[in-house]
Amino acid sequence: MKKSSVLFALVAAGLATSVYAAEPTAFNVQQLVKLNKLHSAAVSNDGKTMVYGVKVVDDKGEANSDLYLLDLSDKNAKPKQLTSAAGTEHDVSFSPDGKSIYFLASRTGSSQLYQLALNGGEAIAITDLPLDINGYKLSNDGKQLVMTLRVFPECKDLACSKEMFTAEAERKSTGRLYKQLMVRHWDTWEDHARNHLFVASLDGEKVTTAIDVTAGRDTETPPKPFSGMEEVTFTADGKFVVYSAKAPSNDQAWTTNYDLWQVPVAGGETVNLTPDNKAWDSQPTYSADGRYLAYLAMTKPGYEADRNRIMLRDNVTGQEKEVAPLWDRSPSSLNFSADGRTLYVTAQDLGQVTLFEVNTQFGDVRPIYNQGSNSLIAVANNKLFFQKSTLVEPGDVYSVTLEGERLTQLTDVNKDKLANITFGEFEQFNFKGWNDETVHGYWIKPVNYEEGKKYPIAYLVHGGPQGSFGNSFSSRWNAQ
Repeated sequence: MKKSSVLFALVAAGLATSVYAAEPTAFNVQQLVKLNKLHSAAVSNDGKTMVYGVKVVDDKGEANSDLYLLDLSDKNAKPKQLTSAAGTEHDVSFSPDGKSIYFLASRTGSSQLYQLALNGGEAIAITDLPLDINGYKLSNDGKQLVMTLRVFPECKDLACSKEMFTAEAERKSTGRLYKQLMVRHWDTWEDHARNHLFVASLDGEKVTTAIDVTAGRDTETPPKPFSGMEEVTFTADGKFVVYSAKAPSNDQAWTTNYDLWQVPVAGGETVNLTPDNKAWDSQPTYSADGRYLAYLAMTKPGYEADRNRIMLRDNVTGQEKEVAPLWDRSPSSLNFSADGRTLYVTAQDLGQVTLFEVNTQFGDVRPIYNQGSNSLIAVANNKLFFQKSTLVEPGDVYSVTLEGERLTQLTDVNKDKLANITFGEFEQFNFKGWNDETVHGYWIKPVNYEEGKKYPIAYLVHGGPQGSFGNSFSSRWNAQ
């Protein structure tokens, strides 16, 4: 037998010896669950510093996560570990001056916001709220904070919600009263609590109270189950918070009429910015000077997988238009250039998730990078910073110039583990589908594929228009 065949037989029997332990093996589920996971990457405004988290899983299956700093101005720089506390630091963002970072962590039993100076010292908790902070965003000047906390809408303060959560956890009965749908989402019963937005000032004092700017509204902000703080933003001047949420209706389980809402940071009257569109409006994004508001909009009411259009509102003239109306892709994220004249977006693109440049004036669309599945982290220092994965790459951070040149890999968090893994070769193909339309797919050969030999086939078909299997790496549906 060939040595590789002997090794396979031994591994299958659980008797592999150390002689071959270092040789790469065909990718398996045990290796999948032990891969390191990069998360929470953020880049400073000047593009010179990056901080990111890495979740490391050891051979016993135990996980630990810490933050690392990388000096982007030095091409020979090595990552520097910033944290070593138990638990996970996540949702990293830089202060406007780039001298410190903020992150969420559960170091005292609840998820609170911490600040860590990059010139040394320990992380300092800057919030002490009775409930978990599930997400946050800073104002442009770094003097205000908007947070999402899960509360009961009928409560007047956070202490009341805390008491209700405690009572719910201690309740012995199992009966529940519902007056409208939804009553259950996937595997979770609705408990009548809602995601609300709270605003607080960052003035050097620990934040112990905050203003519920969505008080009195039976709404979820950010919406469940997939949305995050990309649905929430401060206006450029820091006077208002703008967010996406469902419009009031009697059929909350069926409507997809999400609008953009504007509310003062001190609370008060909430204004609907997109009342005319009865479909989904999302991801409000302001240019740095506040003149333009860009957002994504669907046009078919009741349809959650309609194509997103890019909308642009001029806050000086009040005019609004669709950008690139003839473009047939559906953007999934928005980022303005520094001068507000260009949008950098991501969109599914024939099996990839591509980085695109969109001219806001003329609607010209130009692909910048289109290999693998890419999520944009930041636009800084004339570069795009993004996280990339493919069918054979679990995920690392890269940079590329705005012209699509000088692709640079910035992290390699699974270098040692991937050295012991062999993936199957893959390639995209296409075929004729319904109505003679072209359908794209991927084939993946078995590891150690031999030409002329017959193999069984696993045929993976995605069952709907909401997404597709593509050139990406998944810890849940991994084609390899």
